[in-house]
Amino acid sequence: MTTAVQRAAPKTPFISSGVGEGDSQTLASVDLDEGHAKAEVLHCWEQLSGIEAESDAQILAKASKVFECAVSPYLRELMVDALRTSEPAIFQKEIVREAALKVLAPWVEETQIACVCVEEFQSYPKNSQSCGAASEALDQITLAADAPALETLRTTVETQLEETSRGQLSPGMSCALRAYGRFNPRGIEKYLCDSTISAITARRDSGAVLVSALAALGSPRALDLLAKIADGKLRTVKARGYSLDDYEVNQVVSWGLCGAIAGGVSGGLGLGIPTHGSPVLLLGVFAGVALGAMLSYWGVKNVSAAKESKRAWARALSGLRDQALREMARRPELPEAQAVVSKALLTHKFSPVVTEMISSLEDCHGPAATQTLMAGLDSEASESRVACVNALAAKAGSDTDVRSALGQFRSDSDAAVRAAATKALRK
Repeated sequence: MTTAVQRAAPKTPFISSGVGEGDSQTLASVDLDEGHAKAEVLHCWEQLSGIEAESDAQILAKASKVFECAVSPYLRELMVDALRTSEPAIFQKEIVREAALKVLAPWVEETQIACVCVEEFQSYPKNSQSCGAASEALDQITLAADAPALETLRTTVETQLEETSRGQLSPGMSCALRAYGRFNPRGIEKYLCDSTISAITARRDSGAVLVSALAALGSPRALDLLAKIADGKLRTVKARGYSLDDYEVNQVVSWGLCGAIAGGVSGGLGLGIPTHGSPVLLLGVFAGVALGAMLSYWGVKNVSAAKESKRAWARALSGLRDQALREMARRPELPEAQAVVSKALLTHKFSPVVTEMISSLEDCHGPAATQTLMAGLDSEASESRVACVNALAAKAGSDTDVRSALGQFRSDSDAAVRAAATKALRK
């Protein structure tokens, strides 16, 4: 097995789950530093195929006896193959995969082990524990730009983002994004930001997943774009060959007005000319009328298209804005998030997304979350004020600032807010 950096093989930790050592054959009596003959390692490995235990703990205990000998390169090769093929069948279980990846972690600089850690994100993306173990192993190394594992990681990220159109990111996808962001921060940042803008402008369903990916990456540029989406500031889009920002729309309107004026003037001149007028002058008038009519039609048509595209853009952005707000509410410690979420709580109508934001802030427990909830007490929507009061109620007994703020709302104009504040102060 090829190795990027040669080093002394560390002793593999024994993974125990409380089952007695006599439950399966062990290799502890063999000198691990000298390695094992392939035949002996294979004999012990074959025992994994016949495991029929009643519980996951028993399966893990028996597998761990074999994993102890990962100092043997041949056993590591067998473990890598098992993780890739899920054979023996016990390697379909998350606890076994997690244990195997943790045992292999000290040798993650070996090319095949680094690759199989990356492959876990793609093969078992829903396994949070095994993907977490793979991510922890990769954190121990730095991959070169031409490393096979890095190319596999890039392909995994791009493929899964393209195939996932709706819903939250899987644990494996989140781990893959963080790993790729550490090894190639500029590459993944540019890819995600460009893909997000492209998906939004084309109003593709993948925009929702890409918004979650931006949050999972957490880089400065990704968070800046996420904050712009959440705050509704991402305006310029490309459609039908021209930009639908305010300048271009006004330009289309101007051309339409010019056409209308040209048609009106030309028509007026045509009506005022005697029937025995110059044929050349009459031809110019008719040409002016035709040109004016064409310009007017073109202007009206494009103004209508521009307005419809902007309405469609607003509808597409609305759902992504809500999702971006949810993601930002989970990170209130970020300055961008605190400002955007506070503004949303103050100005948004009470809705499911506002409820989720307040719930996320309540779960964070940090000072930034508390300050954001206190800002939400001044919301225009009484339902939002009630929700913020209830979220702050648990802190009223220990935080004097929270208690003082809630005291002011005992005289709120809304009865529900007054009742919630009074109840919170009694705790």
